[in-house]
Amino acid sequence: MKKLLSILILSVITLACTFGLVACECKHEFTNYLSDNNATYESDGTKTAVCDKGCGTTNTIADIGTKLESKVIYDFEIVDGVANITVSNDVEEYDFNTVITKVGLSNFIVGLDKHGTQTNLTKKVDLEFYGNTFYIFETLNDEIVKTVEVIIYREPMIYTVTFEGLKESQNVNVYKVATVPIVEPTKAGYTFNGWDFDFTTPITSDIKILAKWNAIFTLDGNTITGLTEYGKTLTEIEIPKYVNGVKITTIGDFAFKDCSKLTSVTISERVTSIGDYSFFACIKLADVNFKNNSNLKSIGELAFSSCHSLKNMSIPNSVTSIGGGVFYDCKSLTSVTIPNSITSISGGAFQCCSSLTSIVIPESVTSIGGLAFQECISLTSVIIPNSVVTIDYQAFYDCKSLTSIVIPDSVTSIGERAFEGCSKLKIYCEAKSKPSGWDSSWNKYSNYIVCPVVWGYVKDNSDMNVGGVTLPPLDL
Repeated sequence: MKKLLSILILSVITLACTFGLVACECKHEFTNYLSDNNATYESDGTKTAVCDKGCGTTNTIADIGTKLESKVIYDFEIVDGVANITVSNDVEEYDFNTVITKVGLSNFIVGLDKHGTQTNLTKKVDLEFYGNTFYIFETLNDEIVKTVEVIIYREPMIYTVTFEGLKESQNVNVYKVATVPIVEPTKAGYTFNGWDFDFTTPITSDIKILAKWNAIFTLDGNTITGLTEYGKTLTEIEIPKYVNGVKITTIGDFAFKDCSKLTSVTISERVTSIGDYSFFACIKLADVNFKNNSNLKSIGELAFSSCHSLKNMSIPNSVTSIGGGVFYDCKSLTSVTIPNSITSISGGAFQCCSSLTSIVIPESVTSIGGLAFQECISLTSVIIPNSVVTIDYQAFYDCKSLTSIVIPDSVTSIGERAFEGCSKLKIYCEAKSKPSGWDSSWNKYSNYIVCPVVWGYVKDNSDMNVGGVTLPPLDL
């Protein structure tokens, strides 16, 4: 009976302590914690224990490590709920199954919009170039617990755009456009006339953009035969080494005849021959330039005849032959450099060059052709070297400004009226008397008047001696 009473009293005290009806002085001890089974997908649960001393007091603490194992694991980084993924340009389909792992009861849905009204059941999505946005809805027990925005960037296909005649190339993303190059291409024998391409067209493959060209020359093998209609509009031209891979060696007969707009021409070192009448009557042609190391051998008859604006000419050292009348009627020509490779001044070579004031004939020349300097009315100085053997008929006809000339004793033949019209001329001959090969009218300047002649002319470094009389050197 006493034992039952003790139990009853203890129970009453416990209840009183539990409900705070009386003050309890129990020093609690808690060892037997039991899970409250309230762990969630996001956090650990709790566990609770009742005081070991039987006072009925409970204590609840975090049940560390009880967070639900059901979760979604991503193979990519997520920052503030957003993942940015870049894939190769050859990836056309993206499979989320390969980059998202489900653990436990978790699952995920691939949404095509942020509300999840459109979903992809296979979790495999097609990719366009540039940005593709999807939404991953994480679920637990079919409830959406988290949303991740995923933006997939498909690297665009990059194509190479090259341009005819340029080293430059452009790398262009697919469906983007190329830009017009700043530098224009060049092509020997042609002028660039824009690109044969619409630069608003999107690029979808590697491409070479071709140039449009205006041909300057007409050709026959390695010979330039003339100018195209476009070429005739140009004021400056350059004869190139090659046109379309063919070496240009010849400027043909009449090639640039009557090209009235042409003012300047540059001739490549590959050209070996300039044909007859090739620049005839190019009345505005003022500059003729030859490239260094020229291989030019011959200049044809009347090649630069009637080029009224041509003022000077330096014939390349490689030239061995100049045709008759080569500079005929070049009214503005004031000076010409004749190389030592020339052996003959052809007939009419400088005929009617009314502005020519002086000429130095190289020591390689053996003959001066008929009418070579006819009507060079401004010519005041001519030096004939000891190499000259022949001076042909009317070679210096009507050179009205010529006052003196020395004929070396190497000259064995002078044609008729070689100095006709030279009314101011006095002739100094190294020969002591007229050689038999000189025409009887060689020094006549009109029908009845002859140019005065000094025979036996000798010139040393400081003076000249004519017939034993010492005279001042001639001012030639």
